[in-house]
Amino acid sequence: MFAKEDIIDGLGKEERSYDCRVSGLLEPRHGADCQEPTLCFGPWQRLMPSVRRLQTNAETDMSEQTRFKEQLRRQLGFLERSSTSYDMGYEDEAIRIATTIRVLIHDTKNSTSLLSHLNSRTIKLLTTCLGAVEENVVAYDGLTITNFSGGSGEVKPKLGNGLVTPAQVSVEEWWNQVVFVAGKACRLTRRDIVLNAANKDGGAHVDSALTPEYEHAVAGLWTMFIGGEEHSTKIEITGSHFMALRQMAYELLNSPNLASLAA
Repeated sequence: MFAKEDIIDGLGKEERSYDCRVSGLLEPRHGADCQEPTLCFGPWQRLMPSVRRLQTNAETDMSEQTRFKEQLRRQLGFLERSSTSYDMGYEDEAIRIATTIRVLIHDTKNSTSLLSHLNSRTIKLLTTCLGAVEENVVAYDGLTITNFSGGSGEVKPKLGNGLVTPAQVSVEEWWNQVVFVAGKACRLTRRDIVLNAANKDGGAHVDSALTPEYEHAVAGLWTMFIGGEEHSTKIEITGSHFMALRQMAYELLNSPNLASLAA
C-alpha cells in the first residue's frame, strides 16, 4: 500500500499505474489488471468483462431453436393467463390474446411468425367450427354459444361445450377459416379478427379506422329476442370479437400438436 504523500514524493523515480480502491489510499495495478478494464465497487469486489467462445453454425442453429421453443412456451403462458383474466370478467384482455396469436402465426415480408421460426407451419390446430362455410350462407357463428335460462339469454365463447365435434386442421386452414357471417357483406375469418384487434384496436397499435366487418363485430353482430311476439325482450349482442378471441385461445391451448412442439 502507498499513501498519497508517498506517491507525490516518488514521482519521476519509478513509473507506476494506480487505481483508487479505498478512500485515502491507492494501490498499484498489477499486469493482469491492466489487460482488461475493471469496474470496482469496494476493496473486495470488481466486475470484469466475460469471455465467450464463438459458436459454430450448428451450435447457433441449436441455440436458436431452443430460444424459439422457450418463446413458444412463453406465448402459450400468455394465452393461459389472458384467458384466466377474461374468464374473471376482464373481457378486453382478449385484445392481448390477439397480439399473442399474431406472434404465433402471422407472417409478413418484414416479420416471421414463431411457428415459421420453428419450421412448424405443417402442424395441425384444433378448430371448434364447422368446415368451409358456403357462399350463400348469410348468418353463421362458429365460435360462441347461446345459453337460455330464466327468461334471459347469454352469448359467450363455447370453449369445449359446442355441438360441433372439434377437428384438427392445418395452420393455414385454421387461420383463414370463416368464423362469422352476418349478412352477405360481413364475413370474418380468424385472421381478420386477430389482425384488426392486434394492429388497429390496441393490441400493438391503435389505428384511426377499423375495417367495416370488424366494427360490425364490435358493435354487435346479432340481436336476440326473448319472449313471445307481443312481449319479447330485445337484446343486442355486442363484443363478438372478444368472445371469438377467447375461443381461439381455447383452441390453441387444446391443440395437441402445439403442446408437443412446446414440450
